[in-house]
Amino acid sequence: MCKTACPQPWKPGTQLRIEWERDRKPFDYKDRSGLAVLTAIVTVPEYAARTSGFWAIFLPGDRVKVMVADGNANGHNDLNVRPADDDPFIVKGVRDEALTQQALKRFQ
Repeated sequence: MCKTACPQPWKPGTQLRIEWERDRKPFDYKDRSGLAVLTAIVTVPEYAARTSGFWAIFLPGDRVKVMVADGNANGHNDLNVRPADDDPFIVKGVRDEALTQQALKRFQ
């Protein structure tokens, strides 16, 4: 579940913590070894005063980028363009062992 509000005006250096589950064996209900909860601290790219949604974009390699869609063509918040691999707002998630163990308990 995701719920967020975007502060106005945008402030440089705005960050948030994001958590997500990654399952490398999503259809194997007997082997949950591919399940992990990942976390990352991400920087929110600049956005305009008029916004149209908050997005988390999950990329290969356990990477994530967040953006606030605003129609601004500054290159960092266009939902129709896959972020470049060197996008400075992409962050690699790290496994949170405590949260992963909590998630695994759901399958016991």
